[in-house]
Amino acid sequence: MAYKSLDRVTVSDIEALGIESEAAKRLHASLTNIIQNYGPATPDTWRNITARVLSPELPFSFHQMLYYGCYKVFGPDPPAWLPDS
Repeated sequence: MAYKSLDRVTVSDIEALGIESEAAKRLHASLTNIIQNYGPATPDTWRNITARVLSPELPFSFHQMLYYGCYKVFGPDPPAWLPDS
């Protein structure tokens, strides 16, 4: 599956993963705010996504879409984890 970079993810993309419309809008707004503050593909972006957007209640496919979108520049083999500084 080809993943979009985070700055290309839309509310419709989130809804397509089975997330209801209002929740998709809230998640997209949070994601947009993070991208505006940290860019679409930085370690700080991912740290903020995991802290402020993702939760166990959301489908794994959503987690996967955001992860691969954030690390799209790594190609098909993004990092498995990021060490702390």
